[in-house]
Amino acid sequence: AGTVQLGAMIVAWYLLNIYFNIYNKQVLQVLPLPLPYTITAFQLAFGSLVIFFMWAAKLHPVPKLSAAQLAKIAPLAAGHMLGTVFTNMSLGMVAVSFTHTVKASEPFFTVLLSAFFLGEVPSPLVLGSLVPIVGGVALASLTEVSFNWVGFWSAMASNLLNQTRNVLSKRLLGGEEVRSSWTT
Repeated sequence: AGTVQLGAMIVAWYLLNIYFNIYNKQVLQVLPLPLPYTITAFQLAFGSLVIFFMWAAKLHPVPKLSAAQLAKIAPLAAGHMLGTVFTNMSLGMVAVSFTHTVKASEPFFTVLLSAFFLGEVPSPLVLGSLVPIVGGVALASLTEVSFNWVGFWSAMASNLLNQTRNVLSKRLLGGEEVRSSWTT
């Protein structure tokens, strides 16, 4: 039963992600360039309202955060928000498929930032595994019909911000557990 539930959640995540990207692209094609900020603000506000509803209805436990934890999480949240802004900017400028092709270079940024912030030296096998990723993104960029520099650099900025958030969360939180009202 747990495996079926996990599988259903993964399928739902993929389907909702596809809808999210296509809907964002449609909205961004109709409305002007400042809209990526507006869309991101709306998405984050709506998500916050859903979470507050879930907490109020006791569908999900309220996390218990100390001031120190909140101070660590706040810059990670800001990075997440900016990463979403840049993803939406890219979606507005180039094809959805191209945005996600560029975003496929996230492993490269993870390795680079892990070396920089965490001092983790990648093995030759890890470095070798990045060659087809970087090469594929470069090849796709060179041959992309909808290519433009704003869309490309927005997707790259999204990669950088999202992977910085991921790597810094490991450094800042270091396995620290956030308690909720449902845990002991």
